[in-house]
Amino acid sequence: MATSEQIEKRESLDRSIGESLRNKRLELGLTKLEVAQSLGVGEKRIKNIETGTSRMTASELYRASKRLAVPVEFFYETLIEKDGPLPIAPPPPTKEENHEAEKLVKNFFSIRNPITRRDILEMIKATAKTNI
Repeated sequence: MATSEQIEKRESLDRSIGESLRNKRLELGLTKLEVAQSLGVGEKRIKNIETGTSRMTASELYRASKRLAVPVEFFYETLIEKDGPLPIAPPPPTKEENHEAEKLVKNFFSIRNPITRRDILEMIKATAKTNI
């Protein structure tokens, strides 16, 4: 169950995205109906999105970005200004790292004693936390 803080953040996000949609729509001189038709939804749905009472789906967000000729990130710009840049995803593991992981898993499962496996797992978790 979501906490009140999580709900508040989610609603703030929905309002921000809705405001971005509304501002861009008005800047382009489009009506709610025109945007709604291009998204395949009703005019009331656009109204609810713009007021933050309804959340845009991923497909609606994508179609809106195409219709308004903006990147999807456009809808998050005010949040990025407020909260800072989005984190950069770590690079995918290298072939060597994948090979090491495969060996680790293979050897881990060859340990028959469940208590020893648990202890090793806890040691790995603790080591990972100190090396971050």
